[in-house]
Order: sequence, then C-alpha cells, then structure tokens
Amino acid sequence: MDLESRNGMDNTILYVMMICVALFNAIIPFAVFLGLGTIIGAETADSRLVATAILAILVCTFLFSLGAFALIQHNSCGSVKNMKQVANNAGLALGIQAVLTFLVWLIPGLRGIVSGLLPPDIDPKILEAMGYSYFAFFGSLFGVSIGGTLSGICA
Repeated sequence: MDLESRNGMDNTILYVMMICVALFNAIIPFAVFLGLGTIIGAETADSRLVATAILAILVCTFLFSLGAFALIQHNSCGSVKNMKQVANNAGLALGIQAVLTFLVWLIPGLRGIVSGLLPPDIDPKILEAMGYSYFAFFGSLFGVSIGGTLSGICA
C-alpha cells in the first residue's frame, strides 16, 4: 500500500495496543503483591509493595505507549514523522495513568468498590491487587486510546 492510498489511521493496531498495554498493566499488581510480596515476606498494606506496583505501572505505561505510538505513527504515516509528538503522547498516557493510579492509592474506597465485589474469604493480597489492577487496566485503555489517536495524525 503506497502513501497516497492511505486514508488515515488503521484502528486495528490501536485496539491491539490498547488491549496489550492494559492487560500487561493489570498483571503488574498481582506480580508485585503475590510474587514480590511473598518473596520478601511483606504484608498486604506494605508501602514498599504499593510504591513498587505504582512505579512499575507508570514506567511500563510510558515505555509501552512510546513503542505503541511510534508503531501507530509509522503505520499511519509511512514512517515515524515526529518522535517528539510520539513522546508527548506517551507522556499524556502516563499522566492519565498516574492521576488514576494516585487517586486509587489515596482513596481506598475506590479499591474497595472492586474488592467488595469479591468474597471476603479471599487472600487480602489478591483483594488489594484486584483493586489496583482494575483501575490500571482501564487507565491504560483510556491513556493509550487518547495518545494513540493523537499519534496517528501525520503532521
């Protein structure tokens, strides 16, 4: 397909990238709380685990968004025309994810909405991970959706 016949962005790549980044970010709290927490013997509310999960989610959001947005721009425009635009859009996705993640951390009731739907006899680490995971998933979907759409603009 030559550049003249391109009619804009192929949304399929955007959807695949949204789902991949969101699923990966949703797995991070489980890996931190159940994997790392078990290894170091930390309790559920240990601030080291929460900080590690938040930091890992934010770093992965930026790095995966940067790569995804470069791929989207390359597919839409024939090449990566503006890496600064791609990086700014990855920063936008990071900002969206950061705001949502910090809200979930600062307002325990938001995590409680999700963990309250699960049976109370489940391991507290799973409940805590589920609260962060839910919002990490949807924050990633929203951030990658906005940033990916903006990255598909060939300007």
